[in-house]
Amino acid sequence: MFIFMFAFMMVGRAANYDFEDYIYPFGFRTYASPDSKGNLSSVTQYSFESQAFDNYIVEEVYIGMGMMSAKTIYRYHTEGNTVISDVQLRQNRLTGTTRYQDKLTLFAFPKDDKPYKWTEIDRGDKYQCTSEYVYINVSIYHNSSFIKAVKITRDNSYVVGKEKHRVIEKSYWASGYGRLITQINWDGTEKTSSKLDVLDYYQEMSTEEYDSYIQRKKEQERRAREAAEAEALIKIKMEVFKEQTKPRPFEQKYANYQQPVISIIESQVNTLDTVGKDPMVITIVSNNDVRIEDGAFSASPQIGKSVKDYLITLLKENKIQLDTAINPTTNQSVEIPLILKISQVPSFVTKNYYLDYKKGMWYDAKTKEPFYRSSSLENMIYTSAEEFRSNNKKAKWVTVVVKYIDFNNNLHLKGVDRVYIRK
Repeated sequence: MFIFMFAFMMVGRAANYDFEDYIYPFGFRTYASPDSKGNLSSVTQYSFESQAFDNYIVEEVYIGMGMMSAKTIYRYHTEGNTVISDVQLRQNRLTGTTRYQDKLTLFAFPKDDKPYKWTEIDRGDKYQCTSEYVYINVSIYHNSSFIKAVKITRDNSYVVGKEKHRVIEKSYWASGYGRLITQINWDGTEKTSSKLDVLDYYQEMSTEEYDSYIQRKKEQERRAREAAEAEALIKIKMEVFKEQTKPRPFEQKYANYQQPVISIIESQVNTLDTVGKDPMVITIVSNNDVRIEDGAFSASPQIGKSVKDYLITLLKENKIQLDTAINPTTNQSVEIPLILKISQVPSFVTKNYYLDYKKGMWYDAKTKEPFYRSSSLENMIYTSAEEFRSNNKKAKWVTVVVKYIDFNNNLHLKGVDRVYIRK
């Protein structure tokens, strides 16, 4: 078998005819033959053998419970566009084995895409034969397709008594499958002689029908390709759009308004009793939507409100304007948010002021000078020391701890934290 396949390929390819794609490919094929009611009548199997330098196609017919009723062995070779059998051994359960030496064309390709015609004698009967390309709508393994096939017609007319009879045999061969089906028309009555076991149905088409199908298929493929290209383009545009609409840093476009925001915070930072660790993040989503994530200043809502009111005013006055981008899927204009991050995070710090009490007066322990109340801070420190001493008569050396909020490298007075006796 393998010697056959190799020889077949070498001869077939050399002549530019793909015999191995059409003559029972894969080395084995099974065909079913129905009776007049459509029920299975027999099964025919084709296989290959090779002996010495001769190659053979073996045809076996089974009926009933797998009983072989007939067997034919065709010795064959290729000639140009044809596969020729020059010797046939026909075996029958009833008549035994008979050897024939008819020159039978088992298969023929059309020549130059034109019908190829020949005459042959099979056991005394003369056949007019034609091989031509046709188009068929076929379903194999439940998959439908339109394919170009080789149609081989054998036409035999004969007379019995005074009655004329005509038998026309049509077989269809497809690349990759081999023979698909054989139809027999006997005096106008057509039936299926045998068909490939994996064939569901077939229908011969006109060239016009096939061309129409090809045009429809090309149009469908074109639309599918254009749809895929459009989808890919939209995907690329959406990626660009997503990149375009990422929030932009506020300071890149409106750096001159960043310091006023910080100044607003500074003016109210001493209203904080506690501070957070996360910076304030301001997102200007649209002309009337300003959102604040206030981790550092949340203890004083007035700070966030003041900042928001200030930015909304700038938006209303068109001093701040958001850039826009067009959404490629909706063609709508979308505003690009601005993000302002206040990286300065406040923290509490304390400072110690040391006072000594002598002869009814408080002195700065470091400078030894009288501690005057020339500022609000000094007055606060002095008053706190006096109040502490009124409750602690022996307090002559005290430390006054003052609490500040450190923000934007500036200290903002919060108040006196505590006063205790310095030892």
